Amino acid sequence: MTFLDGILALICISMVFFTKPIESNNTYFERRTTNSLRGIAMLAIVLHHIHNNLGFWSPVMSQVGYLATGLFFFISGYGNTLSIEKRECLKLSYLIDKIKKIYIPFIWAYVLYTIVLIIGYGQMVPNVQKTIRNLLTVTLPNQVSWFPKMILLCFLLHWISCKITKMNLKISNIIMAFIICFLIIILKLTNSESYWSSSVLCYPVGCLIAKNGMTEKITGWIQKNRIAVFICSIALFVIMFIGTRYNYNLTVICSVSFALMCYCFTTIFNIKNKLLQWIGKNSFEFYLLHIVCLMIYINIKNSYLYTALVVVTSFAIVFVYDKIRKKVKSINTKTTS
Repeated sequence: MTFLDGILALICISMVFFTKPIESNNTYFERRTTNSLRGIAMLAIVLHHIHNNLGFWSPVMSQVGYLATGLFFFISGYGNTLSIEKRECLKLSYLIDKIKKIYIPFIWAYVLYTIVLIIGYGQMVPNVQKTIRNLLTVTLPNQVSWFPKMILLCFLLHWISCKITKMNLKISNIIMAFIICFLIIILKLTNSESYWSSSVLCYPVGCLIAKNGMTEKITGWIQKNRIAVFICSIALFVIMFIGTRYNYNLTVICSVSFALMCYCFTTIFNIKNKLLQWIGKNSFEFYLLHIVCLMIYINIKNSYLYTALVVVTSFAIVFVYDKIRKKVKSINTKTTS
């Protein structure tokens, strides 16, 4: 067990102080709770990447990455389905808004990352052709940046399937789930392992949980038996998690079971903490910008100092970015009014 396991355990234990029983049957998986879950998942991902960079190995920390990422996919699929459901029609502007939410922070991260490579590592200024190619493919220089690609693909598949089925969410979600399952199966059969294969199925599962023909009956049944359902979800996750040590392909089911366990948890408790909610609201920015911090301090050998600097600097950069974004939004609002 590494000290990073201890930090993660402390974060999970501290959740007890941020939770309280839900007040009614209609408050589970609300925005404040999902943002808090995003915040916890983001902290877990940061610790996971620090764990990898330090060369540690832990049976928990080595698995946390795909579980936390799967929870992000699940929440995104769930939230986007509810958002689409409220619309009379799905215009191109919806997809453009999603792309902007990905690209604007990505460009910030790309610029910062490039500056670090030039100043800190003496690399040459990238040529225009390579820069354009990286930006169009949402790729950070010398980095594996699969998550922005996959979340964009999920948004695109979601939009296309809804357009094809003329906003029939039941059918469109099944189509999207089938496509993603097909991609994962092909990947497994060809032994072309990829980071996204273990967690991306959580996106259509989140969509199906949010909108399917049995939604009212299922949610009603869960509410009546929520404690038993939560205990069963814990048991399923533990079984799948142990099973991944013997068969890596079970990581796909394990990530889904983890997301469903978190969902069942919210039928009993709401998590309401302002710091976690702030991290959750800026989780994608944290994901991109903490990668810059991982590179800045990569040569520091003291694991405690490295961890502290990465976490503190990530918070500082995201805080500044959030302030600038709010200021720009405020100026644009005043201009348009």
